[in-house]
Amino acid sequence: MRILVVGAGALGGYFGGRLKEAGRDVTFLVRPHRAELLANSGLVVRSPKGDASLQLHRLFPAPSSTPNCQRRSCKRCGRNGRSSPQQPASAA
Repeated sequence: MRILVVGAGALGGYFGGRLKEAGRDVTFLVRPHRAELLANSGLVVRSPKGDASLQLHRLFPAPSSTPNCQRRSCKRCGRNGRSSPQQPASAA
């Protein structure tokens, strides 16, 4: 099974990293700058359950422009006003 993880922050990095550590076929979809950092430095997971340092070979930079339609699932806290799930969708 191939797994696509959108984002490699706290949640995506942890769960995607643990899946990768377990030998799963994981690809990360991240912003271009984050893709460059991960390609150069790898992904480090620090946890009371054990640390892991992983080299990632399957990174896809997300497009820098906003698509016409998108479906996102993310945590609400820490978004710094970039999007709000309480705002109504605008009609085209």
